[in-house]
Amino acid sequence: MKQPENEQIESSLIGSLITMPEVLQEYTSKIEAGYFTGELHRAIFESIKEMHQNAKAVNLLTLVKELSIKNSPEYSRTAMIELSRWGTGVSIFEPIADYIDILKNDYITRSVSTIITEQTLLQTSETKGTELAHNIIKSLTDLVENNHVDEQLISPSELVQFERNLYYLQCEKAARGELIGIQTGLEQLNDFTGGWQSELIILAGRPSMGKTACALFHGLSTGTEGIYINCEMSKSQLAQRLILRESSGAIDSRRLKKRLLTEPERLEYEKAIGKVERTKFNTYYKPACGVNEAIRVIKKAHRKGQCNWAIIDYLQLLHLDGQKAQSREQEVSIIVKLLKRTQLELNIPIIVLAQISREVEKRPSKKPILSDLRESGEIEQTADSVIFIWRPAYYNLQDENGSEYTNEIFYLFEKHRQGAVGVVEFRHNDTMTDFSDYNSSIAPLIKVPALKPLKHFTDTENWDSEGFI
Repeated sequence: MKQPENEQIESSLIGSLITMPEVLQEYTSKIEAGYFTGELHRAIFESIKEMHQNAKAVNLLTLVKELSIKNSPEYSRTAMIELSRWGTGVSIFEPIADYIDILKNDYITRSVSTIITEQTLLQTSETKGTELAHNIIKSLTDLVENNHVDEQLISPSELVQFERNLYYLQCEKAARGELIGIQTGLEQLNDFTGGWQSELIILAGRPSMGKTACALFHGLSTGTEGIYINCEMSKSQLAQRLILRESSGAIDSRRLKKRLLTEPERLEYEKAIGKVERTKFNTYYKPACGVNEAIRVIKKAHRKGQCNWAIIDYLQLLHLDGQKAQSREQEVSIIVKLLKRTQLELNIPIIVLAQISREVEKRPSKKPILSDLRESGEIEQTADSVIFIWRPAYYNLQDENGSEYTNEIFYLFEKHRQGAVGVVEFRHNDTMTDFSDYNSSIAPLIKVPALKPLKHFTDTENWDSEGFI
């Protein structure tokens, strides 16, 4: 008997396929008609798959027309009513991959029982037990293999050719004095990492260490379009940070917060707003954001050529949508794996901010270590790089010469898959809105070209056809 939740999943999946071309393109080949238990769902999906394979447009009207050719008018009318209902009941944030996994798992479970029953019924008095067992094992093996598509199987020749092409491409960039990765905004950090690489990067620290400030700085410094997933700050707080960053210290942050700017500061405020509007910095604002939702936003922008990097602020504010976990540790584990899978698929840097535990406060040096990561097991294992932010001045610490720290800030690389672990030191200004190399004065290092206005992602009911407000 079909479970009510599976019926809803099947309807949502069909609705997504007919209303969202990107879902149709990405997932149709990963679904089999047998995954659907409803006769109407199965028949409609078979038509969708056939139309897609024949390069026909798939939407409500074309699908109904296709069904009317093969079936009775009554059947077509029923299909049209159901398709209309399924199509209007879906959101772009449906966890499609999770839906497919659930239906596939249930299909395999049903098929196991069917295979054993059928093979047993085919047994005769002359059938040996070993032959029966062999037939069952073969059928079960075929079942598993047919429902596991290994799309990433590559030969040694393909592997080394990929590396060769990448090597010479990066050689050309290096010869022109360009970074192999994406600009970080700090020369010393660029030297240490080669720029942000296509990795899953965890940027972690205690509250008030400057995680968000650093992330905004890096995003604005890239010179390329990306997505900043904002789960923490209000729109006003985020805008103020960007304005202060572009004002180069000409605006007092306290007066801006109190709305008591002087006339010269107000003029700088307007100038800074103009600069922010012309940056390539796209934000998605969602206080309670699901990881599948964040991934869909990133993928959609990437398909449009508008996402060369992504920053998520921050990990502990993401939740697992579309499935349940037994504990918060397991939930974080699944979230990190999903983000890593997305990073590998898109081949872009994804920087995820994360909070660390209070254990760091018990150490005289206040320096974080890997075990300070909350729910650290999977984070440490899956991430390519783990960077801790350490500001000794926050704790009134002194250096080895007995001098007090002032505006020094340190990136402690505790895991660095493509390089050595180590420390990068730089400086911050009084408002933590700008950063510079250790031997440089505080000033904007990278001026982002004025190309496109600031776009701000928000809830889907305010999106236009391109996905922007």
